[in-house]
Amino acid sequence: MKRVLAAGLFGLAEAAISGVCDAQTVTFAELTEVLQVPQDQLAKLENGEIISYEIAEKSEEELAMGVATTLSAPVGTVLERMKKHDLAEIDTKIVAKGDIPATAGIEAFQGFAFEDSDEAEDFLKAGPGDRFNLSVEEIGQLKAAREKPGEPGKRSAIDQASRQYREFLLQRYKAYRGSGLAKIGSYARYGGTADPSAELRLATTSNRVLAKYFPEFHKAWLNYPAALPQGTEEKFRWIIRQVEDRPTATLVHRLWQTLDRGAVTASREYYAGHSYNSSQFVAGALPYGDKTAVFYGHDTFTDQVAGIGARLKHAIGRGRLKDEMVARLKRLKALIGP
Repeated sequence: MKRVLAAGLFGLAEAAISGVCDAQTVTFAELTEVLQVPQDQLAKLENGEIISYEIAEKSEEELAMGVATTLSAPVGTVLERMKKHDLAEIDTKIVAKGDIPATAGIEAFQGFAFEDSDEAEDFLKAGPGDRFNLSVEEIGQLKAAREKPGEPGKRSAIDQASRQYREFLLQRYKAYRGSGLAKIGSYARYGGTADPSAELRLATTSNRVLAKYFPEFHKAWLNYPAALPQGTEEKFRWIIRQVEDRPTATLVHRLWQTLDRGAVTASREYYAGHSYNSSQFVAGALPYGDKTAVFYGHDTFTDQVAGIGARLKHAIGRGRLKDEMVARLKRLKALIGP
């Protein structure tokens, strides 16, 4: 489960900014109150330590956690370097990645390919379950492909599986980019389905920071592809990451906005190849006296923490999630400076 939780840290968005950081009434003290940071942790923030805070989990499949710190660098420097050193990609388990242009075709996903013949053959024979996150329709397409005559041999299986997976990635990208959360395909499970669309909608609607400070963007992000607030930048990417010693393809929607006094960067994983369902995070920076406060909250959804023993699974999962987030924030601090 540890690798699954680490994987869920990448790629998930909860927020972007709508101009509120220009308002003089916004302070980090107020933000920490909204985030429900424990009072006994605030002194540690002053000293530049990394502290954690809980985020209420809204479903049995969700793991949620937040971390924060302060940096001595001015906010302008922090914002510039946060954009250069993308928090979503400070990850040693990423083995390949690429941008997806607005008019992407199958060639945009050429960087993804199966390397192991057993993995490729398992994919071609995939059915319901969590070894591969596939919809009923995608499983049907695989079944139809199996019934067509093809070239024998392991390399043929690798090539066929890679081509078919790229087609699934393209289909899912087009569906999300055209219709947002409403068109994220479900995953077939034994006796039911997993619904990343509902998971991400739940995490977005319940985000306290968005609701209080960024209502304009909150509405636009929830209803994507509705128009984003002026000045918001976005990017679509694919990422290949090792999860449970297996490569998994992930589709990511990322956005950020930088204003004079602060910024928020956000990432939503609307498709994950296996082991977890979906993920999103928000990380931002605000001036804090002569320092800069950095906050980072994350939601990951996985079937592996539901069912029998859910309370213990959540406790263990939350702890591992926190450890991974702290490690990520430490790497960001090292890149930015103390």
